[in-house]
Amino acid sequence: MALNGTVQFYTPTTIPTEYSFEIQTKKLKEDNDICVYYGREGISPDDLDYGLGISKFYNFPFVVNEDGSLWKDATLYLIWKIKQREEITPKRLQQIAEFLQDFLRFCEMTENNESEEAEKDGREIPEARRFHYLNAPIKSRRPNVMYGQHLLKIKAKQWGPKMKSVSGFYKYLIEVRRIHFPVDMLERSKSSKIINTANGGAYIMEYGYNKVDQEVKTQNQDDGCIRDGDKMRPMSIAEQIIFEKAMLKFTHEELVLGSMIAITSMARKQTIYTLRLKHFIDNIPASYDLVTLRHWRQNNLSKIDPKGTHDVHVGDGTGADTKNGKRMKITIDNWLRIAVIEYIISPRAVKYRNHALSQNSDLDQYVFLTYDKKTMESTPYYHANDDINLPNWLDQGNSKKTGNGIDQAMKRFRDGPLAQECTDRQRFPVRFHDLRASGAMRFIDRNEALVDGAEITWPVVLIKLSKLMGHDSTSTTQMYLDFKHHYEQKLPKLQFEFEEYRYTEIQKRTLRSRVPQEKGE
Repeated sequence: MALNGTVQFYTPTTIPTEYSFEIQTKKLKEDNDICVYYGREGISPDDLDYGLGISKFYNFPFVVNEDGSLWKDATLYLIWKIKQREEITPKRLQQIAEFLQDFLRFCEMTENNESEEAEKDGREIPEARRFHYLNAPIKSRRPNVMYGQHLLKIKAKQWGPKMKSVSGFYKYLIEVRRIHFPVDMLERSKSSKIINTANGGAYIMEYGYNKVDQEVKTQNQDDGCIRDGDKMRPMSIAEQIIFEKAMLKFTHEELVLGSMIAITSMARKQTIYTLRLKHFIDNIPASYDLVTLRHWRQNNLSKIDPKGTHDVHVGDGTGADTKNGKRMKITIDNWLRIAVIEYIISPRAVKYRNHALSQNSDLDQYVFLTYDKKTMESTPYYHANDDINLPNWLDQGNSKKTGNGIDQAMKRFRDGPLAQECTDRQRFPVRFHDLRASGAMRFIDRNEALVDGAEITWPVVLIKLSKLMGHDSTSTTQMYLDFKHHYEQKLPKLQFEFEEYRYTEIQKRTLRSRVPQEKGE
């Protein structure tokens, strides 16, 4: 962790030194340390290397070497950050310093380990090949890339912020300090970002990014996984058929329908299990007797084209949560929407809602609830951020629900119906989050024939998929396309016959859900 102290800045008129910068410290580990920053002699006040417009910065973070001395380049970078944005908060500066401190520790650890190995082998490492943050003789030995691989290996948290801080540091060294490296340290590239407009339209904005950040994250993909925020394993087509056949035999309606939504819309678990009734219907039956339900179905379900689609607005202000509250739309096939609506008016779902805490209105109630037979109470699988009952729930000492009940149901499914459907040779691991990746691969497979027929291009497919998945950048979505091309020989051509089977089975389940349940269920 970086140390803190007070920094005093000034630029004397004469500095008899050959260096552009000089930093002096007094007893770094004592309170109220002073770090003095000098500007170079004779430079213009507009120069980037000139002193700052402020005289002091309290709680300045010091990044230190293994021997306790100050890491000069990191300190100069932090000073430059203040120069660029004098309103930067000490908290933000502290975070950057701690990430750089972690990077420095990795560099020192790697250098020490390599030196020890060389000493054991009786050899000496040439200075040009010693591991150092300023030494990158070849691309595979870039310290920033190796650091990213190290973070992935130890499953470190905050991978993105740490890599961005290190990339920012190297960008400063290259562009401001004019330090030359024999290889491209950052590999700046361009990508596009989808910007949604208020009137429902969208446009594409191009921007630059550091390709090495993406490169590190997408390496080692021979394990059959995609790293999109989390490690996800797309199912092969054969596995998808087995999965869905087994899932449609499972009696856990909330997992069955949630899985179907995930694999067809690519929505996250957080979004699916915070969906409300209003996202599927605009009114509920006055009562649930057979006559009333028959008329309600005629007035509502008959208007829905089973072959069409239904857009659901999710994100901040909609009742259904998304990652970081991003406002977007998910698309649900109407055949699945009808199945969800039939579930909503089924005896099981009505019973669960009757034992749940009220929301702002009946239509604001969660679609999917879990029922506890002991307490005879229903609670959401995933608490939405705007749940009116959440503050009181937390005040009672409870933790926010984040879908653990669905994960447990998925485990029962893997150990039960899925294991029974598989032979020993066919058994495969699957988590709920993997369904999103499987849906993305299915979308790409669906569009492959259109690309081959010159009806559409891969960039257009990429942009469409990026929008459906809620990615801010197409560079993230590109990982799915890269994955497909990498595993193209291993994945069989998509066959859609099983989708007809799925539709038939969903209809059978829908009819069964209309039968009143026995007491105690």
